[in-house]
Parts: sequence; structure tokens; C-alpha cells
Amino acid sequence: MLATLPPSISPSENDRTELLRARLHEEAGEADRALAIYHDVGKRMPGGEAQCRQAALLISLGRHKAALPLLAEVEKRVKRLDTFERANNADMYSWATRTLAELRG
Repeated sequence: MLATLPPSISPSENDRTELLRARLHEEAGEADRALAIYHDVGKRMPGGEAQCRQAALLISLGRHKAALPLLAEVEKRVKRLDTFERANNADMYSWATRTLAELRG
């Protein structure tokens, strides 16, 4: 279904579509494809959703060390976000902070 969507003129909409595509690959058990998309989209999207999803998938695969730099990047990005964005995704950012502390500890 997503493959039939025409590209948007908005790069951010295209990135949101790609993020959804990555989630579908993850649900289908296609971890490598999902990880590649999360990595690609995470370079462009503000905030930290792509990195958090990529880190969570890596952790679920037992690749904790690979998740560390992603969560550290999210920690840096959160400091630059406006109040609305931080509040809108507070649960995700709290998860990232807690998980980073656990992995470091």
C-alpha cells in the first residue's frame, strides 16, 4: 500500500512515509531493512523518533552497544528542540534518557 503512494512535494512528508515503511518492515521481521531506513531517515528528520526506533530495534536484537550512540544523539537533539516538540514526545524522550543511562550503567 505504501509503495503505491506518490511522493509528496514535502520532504518531511516523504520522511514520515519512510518512517512508517521502516515500522512495517520491523513488524514483518525484516530488521535489516528497517534499520537501514531508520538510519537514512534519522539523518534528515528533526527530533529523535527515527533514532529511538532504531535504538529500540537494536536493543531487541541484543545489539546494545550499537544503540548507545543513537541514544546519545537523541540526548543532544532534545536540548535543541522547542518546548512544544519536547512536550509532544515526552514519553519517547524519557525512554531514551532512561535507556541511555541503563546502557551506560
